[in-house]
Amino acid sequence: MPKAIQIADRWHLMENASSTFLVSVRKSLRAIRTAIGATTINPDLLTCAERLQYQGYLRREEINAAIMRLVSEGTPIKGIVRRTSHSRKLVRQIARGERTGRVHLNRTCHCWMSCGTQAARNTQ
Repeated sequence: MPKAIQIADRWHLMENASSTFLVSVRKSLRAIRTAIGATTINPDLLTCAERLQYQGYLRREEINAAIMRLVSEGTPIKGIVRRTSHSRKLVRQIARGERTGRVHLNRTCHCWMSCGTQAARNTQ
């Protein structure tokens, strides 16, 4: 039984150490990317899940730009809602600058069936 306790303790030590390491890397990832010059995203290097998230980011940025253009032209919120078919809440958030886009590339997605990448073809 003591060997089982030692193994469990070692596992917990490794688990805690790796978790702490990942948390610290995530906190300084922006500075790391800036230091190595990797602040731009190359869509050809993204995985299927990351590509979907990046496309969603680009779509949100287009929506934000279109709504901000209408706001700068003096179009009332009700008119923007009618033209864009987006909710009043979303239009207000964009007009007030409360909605900013970020790319989250560290999440998983089960899109292997619809993706055309080589990795997706290998898993089928």
